[in-house]
Amino acid sequence: MKIRDVVKLGTVAICDYLLDKFSYSKLNCFSKCPRQAWYRYIQRLPFKVSPWILFGRGVHGGQEADNYAKLRGERLSVENVLEAAVAEYEHEIETSNLDRRLFPIDPFAEEHKAQLEVFDRSGLREQVQPVPGSIEAGFQMEVLAGDGDGTMKPAVVEGFVDVVSVNPDGTKEVINYKSAGRPTSVKEVDQNLQLSMEAIGSGCTERKIICFLKAGKQKPTTKAYSSSKPPQEQLALQFIGDTISDFRWSVKHDCWPKCDRSCRWCGAGFCEFYGLCYPRDIDIGKVIVVKKISPVGTLPPATWRESFQGQRESMRKDNK
Repeated sequence: MKIRDVVKLGTVAICDYLLDKFSYSKLNCFSKCPRQAWYRYIQRLPFKVSPWILFGRGVHGGQEADNYAKLRGERLSVENVLEAAVAEYEHEIETSNLDRRLFPIDPFAEEHKAQLEVFDRSGLREQVQPVPGSIEAGFQMEVLAGDGDGTMKPAVVEGFVDVVSVNPDGTKEVINYKSAGRPTSVKEVDQNLQLSMEAIGSGCTERKIICFLKAGKQKPTTKAYSSSKPPQEQLALQFIGDTISDFRWSVKHDCWPKCDRSCRWCGAGFCEFYGLCYPRDIDIGKVIVVKKISPVGTLPPATWRESFQGQRESMRKDNK
C-alpha cells in the first residue's frame, strides 16, 4: 500500500472539532507542550500576537499579492510588493487591537524593503511560478487515528500551503515562506514535518523554504533552501497518528502536563502562557507538600552507582 492511500478513507462525519479536527499548528503545539495546548484549545485563552508573528504575516501578505499578480501576467515592482506587505501588517495590528506604539510601521517597512530588494536581485523571486488555485490554498486529509484508548476513530487533518510553484522541468514544488533571525538548512528542510504534510496535501515531492531573514548577525536578506530528499511521509503520518491519539487521551483524562522549562520554547519570550504556568507568586502548598527530605550523607551508598574509585574508597573506610 502506498503512503498516500492511507489517507483516502472516504467521507468522514466530523461531530467534535476538538477531538476530530486537527491542524499542524494544533498537533505541534500539543507535542511541544500539552499545557500550552490546554490553554489554547481547551480554555480558549486569547492568543497574544508577538512581533515575530506580525512580521511574518506582513511578509506573507506581500508574497500573496506578488503571486496573484504573476497569475495575471503582471510583474509588481518591489515598492508594490512592499505596499501589500505593509497593508497586511497594518491590518493585523487593527484586527488584533494592538497598540501601534509597540508595533511601529516604519521599522517593518525599512527592514522588509531590504529583504525584498535582495529577493528580487537574487533571482529567487522569478523562480516562484505559482500554480493556479495554490496560493494560500487549503487541503484536508481524512484519516483513522487512535482514540486514546486503543481504538481507531476518524479524524480530519487540515492545513494550508503558501504556494505551489511549477519548475522549468514541469515538476511542482510546495513553498513555505518564513521570517526568521537565522537561516534554515537543507537538513532542516528535509526533516520538516510541516513541509512533509504540505507535500502530502499538495501532491508535491519537491519542497522549499524561503527565509526572509531579519537583521541580527546578518543584514536583512532572503535565502532559499530546497529539499534534497523525498518528503518524509511515513514520519509525518506517524507523527500525526501518535499526536492525535495522545491529544485525545489527554482530553479524556484531563491530563495536560507542562513541558520541561529547559526547552527553548518555554519562556516568557516564546510562550504567551508562560506566566500562567510559572507565576512570580504562588502558594506552593497548593501544588505539592514536601513531607520529608533525607539529605546527602544520611543514606547508605548506592553500590550500583559506584565507580571503581568509589569502591576503593569504600574499602578503605571498611578497613579502618
